[in-house]
Amino acid sequence: MAGGSWGDVQVYNEMISDLGSFNTSVNEACGVMLNAAQTCLDNMESDKASLSASKNLRNSVVKYQEATATATALARELTEERDALIEYLRSLEEMESEP
Repeated sequence: MAGGSWGDVQVYNEMISDLGSFNTSVNEACGVMLNAAQTCLDNMESDKASLSASKNLRNSVVKYQEATATATALARELTEERDALIEYLRSLEEMESEP
């Protein structure tokens, strides 16, 4: 690893947190959309337009869930990088404290 600082660790923490917040928000919105689609189907009793709208909504939810999977993978990679940076910084501190 070629450098880094404890401030960089904080930046990693913020990015990881933001990705977690993104996932939470998207997952909550997907739940709302799926509930709305089901309510529409229940109220419209399999009306052709409501079936089409529900299908489109469910397809959108699948795409949003793919985005959250990508964000989760990115957060995992950032966590690994952050942890490697922390290990590096600690090793530097140990070297500096040696006589």
